Amino acid sequence: MSELTASIYCVRANLRRLQSDVEDALDVNVSANIFERGQPDELFRVWAAMAFGRLLEFQLEALMDALAHVTPKAKWTN
Repeated sequence: MSELTASIYCVRANLRRLQSDVEDALDVNVSANIFERGQPDELFRVWAAMAFGRLLEFQLEALMDALAHVTPKAKWTN
């Protein structure tokens, strides 16, 4: 169970960092933002990061489900 908890912690940290980086990249209040620069590879990298973010969300959901299955019922009621 500790491995699952550690994995959940790491995935959540990675997801938070990824979301922050994507938000920073898409910030239109910054001068010369991603849309003004219009670099195709930069737009692709942000799109790919968003796709990987969805994969991380799926991984987190699967890990949480696995943790729910291995945690004894008594621990959920406390």
